[in-house]
Amino acid sequence: ITVVVGLALGGIIFPLLFILSAFVAWALFSDLAAPEESQSGTSHRQRYTVTVEDPDWESYFLAVCESPAETAFLKAMIAAHSLEPTNGALKCATFSLSLQSELPPYRVDFLMDDWLVVEIDGAAYHSSPEAITRDRARDLDLINRGFRVVRIPAKMVFTAPSESVKQVA
Repeated sequence: ITVVVGLALGGIIFPLLFILSAFVAWALFSDLAAPEESQSGTSHRQRYTVTVEDPDWESYFLAVCESPAETAFLKAMIAAHSLEPTNGALKCATFSLSLQSELPPYRVDFLMDDWLVVEIDGAAYHSSPEAITRDRARDLDLINRGFRVVRIPAKMVFTAPSESVKQVA
């Protein structure tokens, strides 16, 4: 808005700036009036309405994963437990699995039955001394709030997906 006002005022002296301010104002207004929806936002909503009869139901859940390791883990869990979509979560006879669950101030990769936090840790973001300290503090906070935390290395998910599924069990 400041840019538009500045350009409009400059348009008093230089008429071309007034035209530029009108164009910038129009572009801002059209973006604010009807923002484009991201694919992840669409997937997020579709997860809550999709049924197993939809041949693409898995894609709505996989799109929510934030890393290739999370995607590989989710595929392994779906295959191992025949998980099916139900109200935004994946369920089987023995448990429910939610993705990117909010546990303020955190968001966890996976949450099973509202008590087991599953974090998939890639070396790039979880191996520095600062990251290890941050992860330990986060885990302690979650444990103190009644959650159990399982951290699975991304390397395990890629090399032995069945072992990562067993570690959660």
